[in-house]
Amino acid sequence: MTNTNTTDSNARKKALTDRIMLRWQAAQAERGPWLGLWQQMADYVRPNRSTVKGRMDAPSLAGFESVFDGTAISANMTLASGCMSRLTPAQTPWFAFDPPRELRQSDAAKRWYAECSEIALEALATSNFYTELHEAYLDRGAFGTCCLHVEGTMKHPLNFKAHDIGTYAFLNGADGMVDTVFRELTYTAREAAQVYEVKELPECLQRVLLEPGSSQQGERHDFLHVIYPREDAERDGSKMDGANKPIASVHIHVKTRTIVRVGGYEEMPTIGSRYLRWGTGAYGICPTWQALPEARQLNELQKNLDVLAEVAAFPRLLLPDDMEGEVDLRATGTTYFKDPNRVPREWLTQGRYDVGLDRVKARQEAIKSAFHVELFQMWAAITKQMTAYEVGERAQEKVELFSPTFTLLSTEMYGPILRRVFSLLMRQGVFPMPPEEAVHQNERGMWAVSDPKLRYTSRLALALKAVNNQALNRVLGMMGPVMQFNPAVADNLNWDVAMRDIALNEGVPVEWMPSEDEVGQLRKARAEAQMQAEGMAAGGPQGAGGAK
Repeated sequence: MTNTNTTDSNARKKALTDRIMLRWQAAQAERGPWLGLWQQMADYVRPNRSTVKGRMDAPSLAGFESVFDGTAISANMTLASGCMSRLTPAQTPWFAFDPPRELRQSDAAKRWYAECSEIALEALATSNFYTELHEAYLDRGAFGTCCLHVEGTMKHPLNFKAHDIGTYAFLNGADGMVDTVFRELTYTAREAAQVYEVKELPECLQRVLLEPGSSQQGERHDFLHVIYPREDAERDGSKMDGANKPIASVHIHVKTRTIVRVGGYEEMPTIGSRYLRWGTGAYGICPTWQALPEARQLNELQKNLDVLAEVAAFPRLLLPDDMEGEVDLRATGTTYFKDPNRVPREWLTQGRYDVGLDRVKARQEAIKSAFHVELFQMWAAITKQMTAYEVGERAQEKVELFSPTFTLLSTEMYGPILRRVFSLLMRQGVFPMPPEEAVHQNERGMWAVSDPKLRYTSRLALALKAVNNQALNRVLGMMGPVMQFNPAVADNLNWDVAMRDIALNEGVPVEWMPSEDEVGQLRKARAEAQMQAEGMAAGGPQGAGGAK
C-alpha cells in the first residue's frame, strides 16, 4: 500500500512539474523580447538596474559611467516621489475601507470598517510597505512593469518585497490581469537547506551538504517559484492546508525538475502592475518608452557639449616644433608645426555652445513631460492668492493625462494589495470582532467577513474625481440663466446623486453623510410637518379656536 501511495504521489508531482515547466517556457518566450528593451531603459533611467537579469547585491557604478545627463533619472524619481506623496502618503490617510453596498445602512458596520481602516493604515506605516512601494514606483515608471509581494506572519503582520525587473515573469488570465507569477531564485546548497526541508531537496544537493569541504559548496543552483490559481480539480475544498488553498505556491529545482515545496495562499500574494498596457500582453509600457529617444540624444548632446566646454576652457594649441618639452599642456591636445613667427595660438576651438543648449533644453522638457513632472510640481506653484476655480483649471488638464495610469494603479496594485492586507490582518486577529451583519457564509460553507469597498482619499485621487465636479460647475454656469426663465430644466439633473458624488469627490467622509433611506425619512417628516402647519393655517380662527 505504501509503495502504491508513493508511486501515485510521484506521478502527481511529475504531472504537476510538467504542466508548470510548459507554462514557464511560454512565460519565458513572452518575456524574452522585453529583456533587451528593459536593459536599454535601465541604462538611461535606472542605472542601478544596469544588469536587468542577475544578482545586484554588491553596489556598483558601472551603470552610471555612460550617463552624461540625469534628466530622465531625475524625472523618474520625481514621478515615483510624486506618487508616494500625492497618492500613497505615509503621513495622512489615503484610503478607507467602506462597507459593501448591502451593509451601507448598518451603523455598526460603518464604524467597524472605519476602525479597520485606521488599524490597517497604522500597520502599513509600521511595516516596510512605503520603502518597498517606492521601489515598485521606480520600476513602474522606468520599465512599465513592477512586482510587489505581500506576506504576513504573527511576528511581522505585514512584510513587503519589491522584486527586481527581469527576475520574474508574468502570465495573464482570461480577464487580462496577471494571475501567474514565476520567480527565478538561486541558492547554494547551504542556502537551499535553510529555505527548504533537506529531505525534499534533490539527491545531488543532499550529497553536497554531507561534504562540508566540497568544492561544490559555493555552486549556485537555479530554483523556480510559481504562484498561480489552482483549478478545482487540483484541490480538496474541505481541507485548509497549503496544498489545497485557492492560490498555489510551488518551488522547483530546475535542473532536476524536482518539486521541493508545495504550499498555497488564500489570495494572490504577488501583485503585478503595468503603467499602461501593451496590447493583451503581460507587460506594460511607461514614460521611458516615450522618453527613450530623447534621453539617448540628450546623453550624446551633453557629452559633446562637455567636450566643447573643455576645449573652450583648455583650448587646443599649435606650437612651433622647436618648443616641444618647453610647454606643459596636460589638459590639452597639442600639435607641433614649423612656424617662422614662433607664435602659439588656439586651434579649432570655435563652436556654438548656445545652439547645443537650446537642443538640450527642448529634450529635457520633452522627458519631463513624459514623466508628468509638471503635474507633481504643480501643487508647489499654487499660492494662497489663487481661487479654487483657478486651481481647478490649472490641475484639470494635467490630471486628466495621468488618469489612465491611475486607473491601472487602482485596479492592478492598490486594490489587490489592500484586499490582501485586509485579509491578512483579519486572519491574524488584529482587527476587532466584526458586527454580526458583516459576517456571512462563503461558497465553501465557512464563515467569512464581507470584503470592504475601497475608497481612495489621497490628494491626487480626489483631484481626479474633482474633474467631474468641474464639469458640473461648467454646466451650471451655462444653464444658470436658462433655469431662471424655465426652472423645469433643472429636472434633467439628479441633484441627490450629484450632491453625494460631489461631497465624496471633495473628500467628505462617508460616515458624515446620512444614508439615502435616512434622507428619505427626513424629507417625509419635513413634508408631514409642513402639511400639518399649512392645515392649521388654513383653518384660521376656527382652527385656532378648535385647537384651544
